[in-house]
Amino acid sequence: MGIVEGLEGAVSLVKDGHWLFASGRRTGLYWSHGIACLLTQNASKQDESISPLSPMNTLGGPASGGAVLDEAFDAITAVNIFDPALTQNYAFNTVVPDFLVYGDFIIAAVDSHGLVIFNRDRPEIRTTFSLASIVENPGNVVKLTRKGTILFVSASQAGVIVLDIRDPVNPVVLSAGNQQTISAADIYKDRLIAATGKPTLSVLQLPHA
Repeated sequence: MGIVEGLEGAVSLVKDGHWLFASGRRTGLYWSHGIACLLTQNASKQDESISPLSPMNTLGGPASGGAVLDEAFDAITAVNIFDPALTQNYAFNTVVPDFLVYGDFIIAAVDSHGLVIFNRDRPEIRTTFSLASIVENPGNVVKLTRKGTILFVSASQAGVIVLDIRDPVNPVVLSAGNQQTISAADIYKDRLIAATGKPTLSVLQLPHA
């Protein structure tokens, strides 16, 4: 157990070859021993003051546990496992709840803004893909899942949007999703398992499977 210097983020971890990538921050609550029966927010920003919260009114408090921290900035950081002096930092002006490394490209979910796809060695080679261009009120991108050249984009209010990413900077829409609420998704054999809440899990057939 230890700290990987130069690596920031606790939401998504991706290993690609000799590189380890990370992004995102999470919220949390801890018990303040100095004040009886009060919860105190564990502030993630150094300049943010710590304020007590009453257990009788915790609905107004910060999200706890696995909730992604809603910040105005984020970054994907990377460290070479065998040479920690080699690092990369890709800054964003919004939260990055999930991302994938696909060959020379990084595909980043940028909250309600959709996707940013860019070359990891030449970040100026990039494209932005807005989910709002294909579906009304898509909500936030919560999870990215890839099978070969097919990218499954789970959106909080638009179901699963399916893209062909054979040309990463020019993704092609294969399915525009629906109005289903999605909180997470993953692939098992030829099925996409999606956490929808009602029912708890939905099983979807993969295209061409």
